[in-house]
Amino acid sequence: MTKGLLAWITGTHPPKFGASSLPETHYACQVLCRGYIAQRKDLATDLLGAADASTASDAQVFAAAYRRWGAALQEHVLGEYCVAVFDERRQCLFAASDALGLRPLFYTTSGERFALASHLDALAEWTGDREVDEEYVGDFLAWGQHFGCRTIFRGIRRLAGGHSLRWTAGGLAEFRTWSLEKVQPVRYRTETEYDEHFRELLSQGIRSASGEKTWAELSGGLDSSSVICTAVEAGVADLQAVSFVYPQSRTADEREWMEAVISKYSLPWHVLDGDAAQPFSAVPDRFVPEPSRAIIVWRLFREYEKLIEHHGVNVVLSGLGGDHVLFGDAPPPVHIADHFFHFDVRGALRELGRWQRRDPRQRSFAYWLIKCGARPLMRYILGHSIHYDRQSLGVCPWLDRGFVDRLHLSVARVPSPTPKMPSIDGQYFYELVSRISLSAGQFWNQLVRTFAICYPLLYRPLVEFMYALPSDQQIRPGLDRVLQRRALQRFLPAKTFTRANKKGPDESFFEGLRKNREMYSLLTERPHIVERGYVDGAGWRNAVSTARFGRVPSIPCFLSACSLEIWLRQID
Repeated sequence: MTKGLLAWITGTHPPKFGASSLPETHYACQVLCRGYIAQRKDLATDLLGAADASTASDAQVFAAAYRRWGAALQEHVLGEYCVAVFDERRQCLFAASDALGLRPLFYTTSGERFALASHLDALAEWTGDREVDEEYVGDFLAWGQHFGCRTIFRGIRRLAGGHSLRWTAGGLAEFRTWSLEKVQPVRYRTETEYDEHFRELLSQGIRSASGEKTWAELSGGLDSSSVICTAVEAGVADLQAVSFVYPQSRTADEREWMEAVISKYSLPWHVLDGDAAQPFSAVPDRFVPEPSRAIIVWRLFREYEKLIEHHGVNVVLSGLGGDHVLFGDAPPPVHIADHFFHFDVRGALRELGRWQRRDPRQRSFAYWLIKCGARPLMRYILGHSIHYDRQSLGVCPWLDRGFVDRLHLSVARVPSPTPKMPSIDGQYFYELVSRISLSAGQFWNQLVRTFAICYPLLYRPLVEFMYALPSDQQIRPGLDRVLQRRALQRFLPAKTFTRANKKGPDESFFEGLRKNREMYSLLTERPHIVERGYVDGAGWRNAVSTARFGRVPSIPCFLSACSLEIWLRQID
């Protein structure tokens, strides 16, 4: 595994290819790569033969895959990776990340010069680009995340999930090389068959991501617990758990749920005290590529990083993605909109009635009709994001109205970040997966360099399987995570299996802001986000003041603004 890649090419005759580290050369291809190949053994045997498979490097496997499949490499190679291949025969540069973009690629082009990198800060340093992209900033402040391919730097773009790049003397082309649209529906005769397939795919994802020394994050929730319990059952050697705990924050104390998993499997457990290393208690001591929540919890992140490095861990398994892939957090039954789309009014009304009758909150029929029928149907027809809608700018009263009007944030709708899917519920699922995959690649794997954070719940075959399921295996009235709970019931502690909600660390953020006066002053005294015209000064100072007491209209948007302010001070 390389720590990062940076490569460039110029359009001279012949083109000149360069890289920050020495590429490996195989089959007339110069290869740079980062990450891991999931089905490495089988793929190497197929491409290279049994005799050479055991000694082949990842770069050699990628070169052989490129020679066999060319631009379709991404579709055939599983894992979490990014790769750049300079084809000496065709004098072109091909680049791809894994299909979900968990190990991202960033690129820039200027005249005859093209460059790409696995880390945004490396490419920004190489180009000298420090100009901020205000379109990105507008999305980040208003919605907490940019859903497209822009980056915080105006001249640098992110390769979209499911896409690949090819540079030739004729120019640069970005094209789609994978989509959930190609996945065929799965229909089994019994629930047992669904359960067995789910467990096998989750085990595959965990085994392929695990390294020589593997730890797993344990938050107390169903997803991280599922990863740890399955990892133990899958035989991951010397598995240990690591957790953030908040003993003084009543709303974030998850220790009883963590202890249930630790006790069941007698795992070694490493604990970091989030209340002792509070949010807003330190600014980054090195350049952070993009604004993110990591900036706010920097002190705790650095302690986490030091702990992992001290123990020589090379892989940490994360439970990120479970809410999105495994249908957690009570997702709406948007498959009802598909009935309307296909003019099956009777079927739609039957489903609406079934969900309304089993609604513990006893919401009206009109509520279900609008939320799960009319609204997703109209968004799908118009090409807007089904999951996310730009209608509630009122939750960010601190935004500068001139900035909002200039970027047309008040009238825009988030376009769907995915290709048009054949069904509305499929579109909704794809959007969820795209959003969380972007977060995984955008932040944490940009910060860590000596180890990898891997996401087995975002293992592509598992994602494809969950997408292909019948709707009754995804969600049911009054139930979420239908398949996950049923398939893992005998592995999970009883209290975890039946858990319906989870606490969050919001209280610790407010407490950290209240106690750390230096950070309060940094956020309110001549804030850069105000001087640049992004945020209204009076509205922002009022938001920071009231946030110390736990009163803020939108926690995600407020934290985004805080992280952007701290980030801007790195470059201004």
